[in-house]
Amino acid sequence: MLLSIFLLSLTAQAANVTLYLFYSTTCSHCHAELLFLDNISTQYPWLDIKKFAVDTSEEDYALMKRFAKAYSVPADYGVPQTYIGDEALVGYWNYNTHGKLIQEMIENCSRTGCADPLAIVQRKESGQAVNTTFIENNLMELPLVGIVNTGSIPLSYVIVAVVVALLFLLLLRAFIKKILKSRRSRS
Repeated sequence: MLLSIFLLSLTAQAANVTLYLFYSTTCSHCHAELLFLDNISTQYPWLDIKKFAVDTSEEDYALMKRFAKAYSVPADYGVPQTYIGDEALVGYWNYNTHGKLIQEMIENCSRTGCADPLAIVQRKESGQAVNTTFIENNLMELPLVGIVNTGSIPLSYVIVAVVVALLFLLLLRAFIKKILKSRRSRS
């Protein structure tokens, strides 16, 4: 009984947070973020997640463009686009690269209180000065390499690193097969 009252009081103390997610139904990174958000939604019962499929709805696409303009997200950036309070994040790789950051944004917004992102868009559109932050998170998790900030190195280096890592794995696999085959032939 006391535990349920304590948990209820913690929930009551947390400020409501609204998260806007713009995604495409054909985007694998978008689906990864959707799954992540579904998984954490029970952890944050006060989190209101609003999802907009921009590839199936012209209204959702137009709304994403309004958000991107208000938050200074470059027009050529794709999806997923996540808006929490006065912060915008584009892209989703996995929990280690983007999920943790989204959780930090949610928790910070809950602790300090923050405006609904749509209200921020409307204030910007009416000419009011509102500070927003576009977070460029160019992190990728690569096999054998780990987490890499692709914003700090040329894309060609990232491609070469991925190809080299894949070739290494293929050579390692062939080597292991050869060893196993020679052991079987000796038996």
